[in-house]
Amino acid sequence: MVLFGKSTTVAYRMTSLLPREWGAGTRNNNKREYIFDHLSCIYYRTIICANEREAKEIERQLMTNRSTYRFPT
Repeated sequence: MVLFGKSTTVAYRMTSLLPREWGAGTRNNNKREYIFDHLSCIYYRTIICANEREAKEIERQLMTNRSTYRFPT
């Protein structure tokens, strides 16, 4: 497991992890490098939430297991 987070637009959130030539390129950190280097084996899962409060609660639950993620932020 690599990382987790919430977003109103999943496609943009995912492309922000790619260099500008292949995506949004908004991140300049080692997450982007790792994702790009391992792109062929990256899968993502989504959880649809009814509202922002529910999304924050699920994110808080994911944070309780943050040690299982490569990038626990």
